Amino acid sequence: MGRTHTVLGAKGKRRLRRSGAAVLVAAVLTAIGPCTVTHRYGPYHGRVTEKETGQPIQGALVLMVFYTEMYTPGGFTSHYVEALETETDREGTFHIPAYRAWKFRFPHQWDPNGYVTIFKPGYGAYSMRLIPPIEDNFIELPKLLTRKERRDNLGTITHPGIPQDKLRKLIDLEDTERNEIRLLPGD
Repeated sequence: MGRTHTVLGAKGKRRLRRSGAAVLVAAVLTAIGPCTVTHRYGPYHGRVTEKETGQPIQGALVLMVFYTEMYTPGGFTSHYVEALETETDREGTFHIPAYRAWKFRFPHQWDPNGYVTIFKPGYGAYSMRLIPPIEDNFIELPKLLTRKERRDNLGTITHPGIPQDKLRKLIDLEDTERNEIRLLPGD
């Protein structure tokens, strides 16, 4: 049996180029599909009160942290993008305006939630993966009565992967708490 050869004319070559270009575009879009560029968070509103009395807590630090995440064989890993801080006013309320995060990471996706930490010396820290945006959030902090409670509470405040310059107020408040309960560095 003999071989047959197909000779493409100009129209066939154009069709082949278009098909090749379409396959290339599809491959590139598939490859960069799970990447991050921009994501909108917030706004976040809330009120922080003392758990036992219901009285507003003025001067509590509210730290919102945003991450991207990447799936690995061991599960999702989070990677820091940005941190925003504010403090509660005399009514215990806080407001963090809407924030547009920009970061290109491949093959990451946006963690859709902000992580919040609320802290004031003498009160139990509040750390949560999510507080709903837009809605009013009511957070109660328990008053800590003993040195041991306050020392143990400091160990619950974590901030992995966040640059220290984004944590200045939180670090200052942690230092204030250590000084108030007379902890030595490393205690």
